[in-house]
Amino acid sequence: MQFLRSILHAGVAAGVAVTLTACGGGHDHDHDHGGGHAHEPTFEGGFLVELGDHFANLEVVHDAEAGTLDIYVFGAHAEKMVQSSTEELAVSLDVHGDEPLAFVLAAVESSMTGNKKGASSKFSVTDERLKGLQHAHGTVASVEARGETFEDVTFDLGGHDEEDGHDDHDGHDHDGDDHEGHDHDGDDHDHDHDGEDSDG
Repeated sequence: MQFLRSILHAGVAAGVAVTLTACGGGHDHDHDHGGGHAHEPTFEGGFLVELGDHFANLEVVHDAEAGTLDIYVFGAHAEKMVQSSTEELAVSLDVHGDEPLAFVLAAVESSMTGNKKGASSKFSVTDERLKGLQHAHGTVASVEARGETFEDVTFDLGGHDEEDGHDDHDGHDHDGDDHEGHDHDGDDHDHDHDGEDSDG
């Protein structure tokens, strides 16, 4: 009888171990109620945009004071940055239905991380038009991540925290979108862009 109890206890322990190692080991991941995964951004003021079905992620970091826009390429669990073969990111920002603002984010090269053009995990631009910008609908024309190319990747700058860190707005009609429900005066976001450190 004692022998049987030992076997049962060992089986239960193994089952628990399998459950704990699922979805990236012992890491504590928050799961949303839509069947997907919600992960925390790495950089202050950043928010995540999922690529594919839990395949990879972009992290978008905008500093309205400095006028910078940085986009990082991460793996499926948004824990490790991955190098992209994309040489530059073409990004457009639609500000309240006005003519979209076009930006080219250059691949950031770094001897410390091994990033270089054609194999970089960070893309960046500094532009006066980004200063003071609080809300915009953005589109990344094309980006390669983990061997797959994703086109017309959309995100909402300034309204990202409504999606629990993920921003999948495909299928939404943004023509004439007046962002109802957003309080632009004293907008209540948890991200502090002052002193934001977006260096990878």
